[in-house]
Amino acid sequence: MILLSSKEEKLLKAIDKKDIEGVKSIFNNKSNLNVNGKGKNENFPLLKAAEKDDIQIIRILIQYANKNNTILKINEKNKFRFFPLLYAVKNNNINMVQLLMEYANDNNIVLEINGKNSQEEHPILFAAQNNSVEMFKLLVEYASKNDILLKINDKDNKKNSPLISAVQHNNIELLNLLVEYANINSIRLDFNEKTISGDYPLLYATKNNNIEMVKLLFVYAQRNDSILELNEKNSSYGDFPLLYVFQNNNMELFKLLSEYANKNNIVLNINESNNRNAYPLLYATQTKSIEMAVLLMKYSNNNTILEMNKKLSNGEYPLLCAVKKNDIEMVKLLMEYAGQNNIVLEINETDTRKHYFPLFHAVENNNVELVNLLIEYANKNNIILNINEKDSDGNYSLLGATQHNNYEMVQLLMKYAIKNNISLKLNEKNIKGNFPLLYVAKNNNTELVKLFLKYARRDKTILELNEKNNKGDYPLIYFVENNNFEGVKLLMKYSMDCNVILKINNEKIPCYHDSYRWRYLLYAGKAKIIKLLIEYADKYNIVFKINENCPITEYIKKNCVEEVRLFFEYANKNNLTMDINKKDEYKNYPLLTAVRNNNIEMVKIILRYANENYINMDINAKTIIKHDPLFFAAKNNNDEMVEILMEYATMNNIILNINDDDEYGYQNDGDYPLLFAAKNNNLRMAKLFIDYANRNGMYLNIEKLNKHRESVIGLSSLEMSKLLRNKGKDKENEGTTNSFKSTTFLKSNDDNLYKKMDEKYLEDIYQTSTIISSPSLSSEKSFSIAEKVSSLSLSSNKISIENTETVFEKNNNNNNSSNSKSNNDNNSGNSKSESNNDNNSSNNKSNNDNNSGNSKRKSNNNISDLAIVVNDFKGHNSEELCLCKGEYVIITKWNIREGWAYGYKKNNSQQKGIFPQYVINQCEEVNE
Repeated sequence: MILLSSKEEKLLKAIDKKDIEGVKSIFNNKSNLNVNGKGKNENFPLLKAAEKDDIQIIRILIQYANKNNTILKINEKNKFRFFPLLYAVKNNNINMVQLLMEYANDNNIVLEINGKNSQEEHPILFAAQNNSVEMFKLLVEYASKNDILLKINDKDNKKNSPLISAVQHNNIELLNLLVEYANINSIRLDFNEKTISGDYPLLYATKNNNIEMVKLLFVYAQRNDSILELNEKNSSYGDFPLLYVFQNNNMELFKLLSEYANKNNIVLNINESNNRNAYPLLYATQTKSIEMAVLLMKYSNNNTILEMNKKLSNGEYPLLCAVKKNDIEMVKLLMEYAGQNNIVLEINETDTRKHYFPLFHAVENNNVELVNLLIEYANKNNIILNINEKDSDGNYSLLGATQHNNYEMVQLLMKYAIKNNISLKLNEKNIKGNFPLLYVAKNNNTELVKLFLKYARRDKTILELNEKNNKGDYPLIYFVENNNFEGVKLLMKYSMDCNVILKINNEKIPCYHDSYRWRYLLYAGKAKIIKLLIEYADKYNIVFKINENCPITEYIKKNCVEEVRLFFEYANKNNLTMDINKKDEYKNYPLLTAVRNNNIEMVKIILRYANENYINMDINAKTIIKHDPLFFAAKNNNDEMVEILMEYATMNNIILNINDDDEYGYQNDGDYPLLFAAKNNNLRMAKLFIDYANRNGMYLNIEKLNKHRESVIGLSSLEMSKLLRNKGKDKENEGTTNSFKSTTFLKSNDDNLYKKMDEKYLEDIYQTSTIISSPSLSSEKSFSIAEKVSSLSLSSNKISIENTETVFEKNNNNNNSSNSKSNNDNNSGNSKSESNNDNNSSNNKSNNDNNSGNSKRKSNNNISDLAIVVNDFKGHNSEELCLCKGEYVIITKWNIREGWAYGYKKNNSQQKGIFPQYVINQCEEVNE
């Protein structure tokens, strides 16, 4: 081997990295490189480029060699006997092969087209293995031009040949080309040749389910006076052609094989099996192919009797497979063939995987006809069915029949057991703890219960009535859940007959779905069953664990009034105390749930029970999201419920939180009881709240905004406003020191509403309102009440008295205010007379406007009005200005939008924004 220079070493490394620019750079800087020099493993530039499948570098090498009058050693081999053409074919690179052939032709070099590497692989074999018809044709064409005979029968070290590769790849065109080349060149192809793993052409053809390929092989074999192997197995899996035919369920291919076998006096090994013990009949049952089974049986009649009971490696056998597939026709066919050939079928054998057996599969498939068929076959052949046999999960036939709720099948199994003196397993559990009676109860099948009880009495077996499965379910709980009164009675009667006491206090075992949840009576309509259970409990001196097993909140949640009443009565009778204040994880409790459900009767039952048992009810207790009973009563617009709660609170010296809201946030809107009354225009509810507040010396906050900027004053109707005003005035007249604060907000789509109003009512509204939206009206002297209210309108379409405030409280200065007002009336020319005509009112109003000097403006012109904050206001965004009671603000725009003003704080002009008009009162005007 010639030692390489550093440049030549760099060249090989650049080619190995497919560094085209590096290769070009080396060639540009060196004109006397040895391009045929070998490096590690005797690789050289052309070979390395072919190995890397880089045709561009090969072109550069050829160009450099031509430029320097160097002949590339195109047939040279490396340590592993690879040569450029072999790599090019292996990589299936047609263009590279053509380039190498062109270079060889240009330089009068004949390529070693039959050359082999150390694994005995050669170009034509690689072409076939790559399934490349084009490459095969290219090599054949080159060989023909150069009078080279291709060695198409040569094999590699694994005994692979072009013929086997063509069939393996299911390539009929390539097979035809091979046969054609062989015929032209008088080459005898070996159609029975095998690979190292024992695979051969016909085996691959049947595995690929290729009828045309099989036909071609038969034709070519006949032309070459060859007889194909039909029964040979491969060494890897022990597979053979007939087995693949049945695995693929190919009836035509079976006919083709059997005809060829008969023609050539070959007997097909129909009972032969592979390494897994799979055999043709077993595949026929697995694929549910009646036709294939019939053909196989017909073939066997002329040759060999079929083996019917041979097992697969997992223990499966034809009858078991047929029953598993629920294929009753196949079962009948197998039984018929077995009878004709004096074969007794195995019908009790189990598989090795799950311990399944035919009767179990028939029951699992819920197929009564199939069960009947197996029983008849067993009786006919004096076989006793293993009716109590279990699978690996503990399941058995009777358990499966009850799980499917199949009365006929259960009856069939019981009759068979009685006839053959077999005692059925009535109480056996599977790995999940389920047993027959539990499934019967779960399926709510009363008739099946009767059948079970009858069989148990006949068999002298005591049914396990109190047993549970792994989830804690037991028969009684299912009958109660299904509201099966008769089923419960049957269990109770059986328990009495057998001296077995039902454990009616059984609890649910904690499980994934029902953590400690007792599911007895969670649905309405079970009062009849509850009475039955109570009677049973009384008879056997059983005391219900009411607080442990019977969460009263669940029943109340389901609105089960009768059921709750029964439990309360039971508790009183047995001196038990129900925990009616118990809260769940969300802090719900019975009374709150009943109120939320708007169930007055339930609420009365709960409160009556609480009173009878001297239980203090915390009716102000809130849920985790700040809701209490009064909140829900108001939300449901149920004034009767509100009254009930107030009566209970009064009787028990409890002060209700009538002003509490639900602290609006992610789930809440910041609503409160009186707001709901205003929303629903429920005057009776509002009166209840007002009276309750007055009785308890409470302040009703009706200016508070919720999340949607709604307040009582903003939602009040005319009637609601009048109610609020009258109640406040009544309180004032009583002389109490408690204040009642009311602000009225009236809206209507009726343009003539004010004309329809009672003049006295309009006078009352006007007299008791400090009107912010049009404060100049307070100094008017001689206008009619209708005109005054009309002037409060903010648009031609609506009458509204907006953002006004009425304060009812005991005021020592009332007389002074009255005198002052009287003086103003006299100075204005006694204009405050309701008998004046419209013209006089209009003139007087005009004069009054001129005299007032527009001291209180609500236009959006540039103004600077001074106002005092009368109520705290907390803004909810950056646009809204937070205000504290007693602060002064400068108003620059009164109606920035309906009901809102814009301005800034007097002591800090940088703090500015919008705020509701009702939180301010205008003061003496200032100029800036």
